[in-house]
Amino acid sequence: MSAVGASTARPSPPSPPLTPLAPLYHQVYAALRDNLLAGVWPAGSLLPSERELCELYGVSRITARKALQQLADERLVSRRQGLGSVANVLPVSAPSRHPCPAPCRRCSRMSRPSVPAPPVV
Repeated sequence: MSAVGASTARPSPPSPPLTPLAPLYHQVYAALRDNLLAGVWPAGSLLPSERELCELYGVSRITARKALQQLADERLVSRRQGLGSVANVLPVSAPSRHPCPAPCRRCSRMSRPSVPAPPVV
């Protein structure tokens, strides 16, 4: 008998040791985030399932689910019921625009000139 989904091989990162310094879900989240940022799972690839994460990190399914939800909240992964968690395209940092409409005393930078508000009649 063959296992369902056995044809799609997904890389499994090594299981890092978990320490009591932070909550377990946050440790699993941090390990998954680091692996995503390192390119272990390229955009569009499936991450390990909740059950596989439980076995890999030795945590409960709720802990694995919470770690994946935190990644989804940061839009690093997309979660779909029945499919799993898919790695998203990582954002490329764009040059930030200065938010102040006029010269700013705090940052002493000048941005685009602002358009004056229409006069109140």
